[in-house]
Amino acid sequence: MEGETDLKQRNDGASVKLCTPTEAVHLVGLLEQIAAELSWQPGQQLRSYAPQAVHFAAYAGGLLAGGMQLVPAALCTTLPCELVWPEVKLPRRAETAHISIMALCREQRGTAKLLWPLCIAMWRYCAANGITDISLEVTPKLYQLYKRLGWPLEIVGDLRLHWGEPCLLCRMGAVDVAGAMVIKATRSPAYRSIVAMMSQPCE
Repeated sequence: MEGETDLKQRNDGASVKLCTPTEAVHLVGLLEQIAAELSWQPGQQLRSYAPQAVHFAAYAGGLLAGGMQLVPAALCTTLPCELVWPEVKLPRRAETAHISIMALCREQRGTAKLLWPLCIAMWRYCAANGITDISLEVTPKLYQLYKRLGWPLEIVGDLRLHWGEPCLLCRMGAVDVAGAMVIKATRSPAYRSIVAMMSQPCE
């Protein structure tokens, strides 16, 4: 799947692409810039995990606008979250992956134009590669936001300093996410569109 487009370009010019190694280098550079702008302090973590990670690049109008770094546990000895919460044992390690960063340029934040395509590309990658458990760090504010969006997050690590701000460690089952989206789709045209995007075949 490396380098293939995960989601067809939408009418609003938004698209997400699974990166080649060369593209990943450029994306990591942009993610570091966004992190600095947001006062996050990842140090060299994004670069050090890059060879063991899967990267999804988000484009708006043909321009790189952000993306996601996903680290499958099967490709590394220590997940990024285990550096902060070493006592937390995530289930089924071979089927686990960690979202080390998901970030967008200032112009794209606060909208769903690229958020959902990024999430869908990641969920579909996990489904295709036998990854059933996804973990991520979130601030308490983001935790509440993601819960409102329907993400079935479970808090598995207490509030600790991560990249310079207090975060919770959360996990969610990939199948649980799909189920939550389907339930919301019964009541919301917007979520029906999201479910339709999730079911599109890869190009």
